[in-house]
Amino acid sequence: MAYVSPGALVAGSLPNSLPRRPDRELPGEQVMMKGFWIDRYAYPNEEGAIPLTSVTEPEAQTLCEKAGKRLCTELEWERACKGPLNHRYAWGEQYRADACQLGSVILPRPAGMKVGCHSDFDVYDLHGGILEWTMSRFRRGISAGQFVLKGGNGIDGALIGRCANAEIAAPTHRSLDVGFRCCAGPVNSAEVIIQAGGSEAVQPVEHPDIAQFQRLLHELPPDQQAAISDVAWTLERAYVWHPVNNEGLSLFVACSKLPAKRRCGLLVGRDTPAQPTGFGFADTGIVTSSLHMDSRTEDIWLLGLDAQGNFKRLVRYHAGEVTIGPKERRIPSPKKHGPKSHQH
Repeated sequence: MAYVSPGALVAGSLPNSLPRRPDRELPGEQVMMKGFWIDRYAYPNEEGAIPLTSVTEPEAQTLCEKAGKRLCTELEWERACKGPLNHRYAWGEQYRADACQLGSVILPRPAGMKVGCHSDFDVYDLHGGILEWTMSRFRRGISAGQFVLKGGNGIDGALIGRCANAEIAAPTHRSLDVGFRCCAGPVNSAEVIIQAGGSEAVQPVEHPDIAQFQRLLHELPPDQQAAISDVAWTLERAYVWHPVNNEGLSLFVACSKLPAKRRCGLLVGRDTPAQPTGFGFADTGIVTSSLHMDSRTEDIWLLGLDAQGNFKRLVRYHAGEVTIGPKERRIPSPKKHGPKSHQH
């Protein structure tokens, strides 16, 4: 086993540390942790062995207890992954797919075969292979009785491979990609608790803040700033967008002041204290666009109009980031013609 020394865990990730899942992780809160022991490898904790999978959470707990140990809490697992310097990934700050063979879905592989896939506490294979049960309940404002899984692999390796990432499953869940590792020592009782949100996905703002609008305009990517820098904007409306629980983004509908050169659009940003972020500005042509929610709260459709006619644009939220899609126009279907008459 590896010893994880006492110290401060920066739990979760900061709001502007992307990608992140605000509905599943704490916003970089400092949690003081007691020292504990953790298996270097997934159960059976032997280098070169294939991890045991297809076990339920109670079965994993029982196997740990038979070995004189216990399951880890999710924050103990995160501490073992981040190391004493609180790295984003087990190996450091920057995403590297090759470190733990992230970015794909693979079957369990022999423990310890990927030499660089370990944390600064010398705990191996925390990512790139199986998901691992913890003893922590998933307390993120949804139905009770679920447990937290850590680790794993998937196509979105930069998101899944972070130490702060958390998955969810019922304790009776069995899968070929779910196993566990054990911990020992006094249990660290700290938990991740995120209250359920109760507001609508998009809420109008009664008194739009022009200063906030201007601030986020100046935080847009350089190419977008250059494209709209010559326009004097009038703020028309503002909204707060909650694409997922525990996330609040600012939406501003604005049009140019000069009617002869009318131009409208939607600004999307996050006004985090000391670090505001302008995600993008969606041009909607000559009309003040209305917002249309999709079946997913993470998607908003904008309707626009320009010299070529009507169009729509998709504004999509994923893992703390916002992307704005291109203009989509309805393609007219080919006209149907009756059978041609032939003259003889």
